[in-house]
Amino acid sequence: MGHPQFLAGIRPGFRLLCRPDRRFWQNRVLQINSNLATLIRTVVILVVTALIISVRQEWKKPAVWDRTAVLFLILSGIATDCRGSVTIVRSNLVLLARGTSR
Repeated sequence: MGHPQFLAGIRPGFRLLCRPDRRFWQNRVLQINSNLATLIRTVVILVVTALIISVRQEWKKPAVWDRTAVLFLILSGIATDCRGSVTIVRSNLVLLARGTSR
């Protein structure tokens, strides 16, 4: 299956998520813990990315990876996660100071 056929195949699913009754989906998602939802989205992103890399035949053996680039990517990922965690903690502290909760 070529790229245009693949995109045509997944387009109806995106349309379903963007319909006016998306509030139904939003209410369902609100019942899932935010950390679990983040984990699920992360797994989906990993699977889709692996599929894209496989289709484009871009896999490389770890032996040929530039170690400095890999270290930078790891540190960048940690920094991104820490920044997100700090934002979550800060917003929760603001809610606690106001006497409200999520």
